[in-house]
Amino acid sequence: MADWLLLRLPRAAGELASWLVADARGAPAGPPQDGPLTLAAPRAAGRRVCVLVPGADVLLAEPDVPVKAGAKLQQLVPNALEEHLADDIDDLHFAIGKRAGESSRAPVAVVARALLDEWLAMLHAGGIEPRRSTRTANCCRTIPARRWCCWKRTRCLSAHPAPPR
Repeated sequence: MADWLLLRLPRAAGELASWLVADARGAPAGPPQDGPLTLAAPRAAGRRVCVLVPGADVLLAEPDVPVKAGAKLQQLVPNALEEHLADDIDDLHFAIGKRAGESSRAPVAVVARALLDEWLAMLHAGGIEPRRSTRTANCCRTIPARRWCCWKRTRCLSAHPAPPR
């Protein structure tokens, strides 16, 4: 199984990207690094690339949709979420995940189509072809002694509820 390049995109032009090479089990294979995407590109060679996008830019939802929706799921999900979204559904990208068993709830990640296009253009300009993407907050493990975790101690990524006592 191939190693991974975990690549955190910059939030704004002029900011640096951050990346970490991990083995197939997810263990770091070196220290985290910062720099322009062009410096991360050689690290992507022969590795699967997972792009970590800012969690504040991606909405996670689980709308109720018919279990047997099949191919119509891509049409049903935006309509099921429309009243909960501030933007027009035509301006958004809906990534639908796999349901758990026979659940009527479909996991969905929603992002502005223009922002997704910007991220992809940034990656392609840097010579990087992503295999998958996820929100930065999804990569944090709960740290028992803390209620939050950070990427390189510079940005709070995820707030966790206090552990039960």
